[in-house]
Amino acid sequence: MLQIQVIPKLKFTLDSLGLKEKTLKTLAFSPEKPLRSQGFIDDDEGIVVSLNGTVEQIVYVPTRSDRARCAGYYRDLTVFVKTIVCILCPTIAVVSPNRAEVGTQINFYVAVSTGGSTQGLSFKWTVNEGIIVSGQGTDSIIIDSKAAKGKTIKATVEVDGIDPDCIKPASSETEIVRR
Repeated sequence: MLQIQVIPKLKFTLDSLGLKEKTLKTLAFSPEKPLRSQGFIDDDEGIVVSLNGTVEQIVYVPTRSDRARCAGYYRDLTVFVKTIVCILCPTIAVVSPNRAEVGTQINFYVAVSTGGSTQGLSFKWTVNEGIIVSGQGTDSIIIDSKAAKGKTIKATVEVDGIDPDCIKPASSETEIVRR
């Protein structure tokens, strides 16, 4: 086994892991090796911790003496710290008709350019007018426009399940006209 990577679901601090702080080496940020997280390595025990406020990941590698068997792979333990990666954020767009008659049900849906399906994403919708009849939590909603006569309905969706650094909300407006 070359490594075991653990990404905790709970928020832990470095102190709460019970590591011997005397044996931890702090990795410094440098232009040659930009790190997304602060890195700590216990070189003897083979523990690499990525910290960005709280623990992001822990990578267990063999102890120093066992790493000699694959010296090339373990030459630089900083490669096991979360590094800055190019994040391609999806484009999020809400689609709806420009106009609709008062009293009709209007379909708003979100288009997310993920390069695949929207599986694994979650959606939270809010509206300024009208009532969400169905679809909350899905990629499309239906809004009842009875009470929005002469107004504009704005539906906003917040997409979760994408990188936290990406823009998550998007909205669209439909003008409500008289019959």
